[in-house]
Amino acid sequence: MDFERFLKNKIEAKNVFIGFLDKFYGFKLGKVGISNLVIDTLLRGSKKQFSNFTDVCAFFESQWQVRLEYDYNDTDIAYICYFIDIAFKICGILNGEIDNEVKTHVIRKYSENDGFVSALIYMAYGRQISTILTCVNQLAVFATVYSINIINGADKTKTHEFIVNEFENFLSKLMY
Repeated sequence: MDFERFLKNKIEAKNVFIGFLDKFYGFKLGKVGISNLVIDTLLRGSKKQFSNFTDVCAFFESQWQVRLEYDYNDTDIAYICYFIDIAFKICGILNGEIDNEVKTHVIRKYSENDGFVSALIYMAYGRQISTILTCVNQLAVFATVYSINIINGADKTKTHEFIVNEFENFLSKLMY
């Protein structure tokens, strides 16, 4: 799609993201629950960047100055599916309709935790799949930074503004 469409739909995507942040914070998962969720999401979705939970924790400390409190417990896949649903909404707003085959394979990738998407599917939908995976992972990062900072006593309004600005800076990476 073109840049004009991106500008036109940027506000709608931002509003979806703001609703996502508010709903995620309302889950009241606590630091350990949030940490487990983000670690599980990133390890399932970004095996090239993160090979273990120590890599994820180091990333949050170095890039975001957020310390994760980890007590590994399998994450309810429903939370990860929530990230996937929001990623599809945002990417759909920015790029138009997304093939259902893409959603099936993205959900399978996270639920089966094998990191595998068949070469044939990737050839047909690689750019869409890659964009959705990037969005899911980034939503997990933004939700974690937002929630843990507020739990740690940061000003909610300033933290919200900061994360929404970071999301807006990220939006152009979701165009395909």
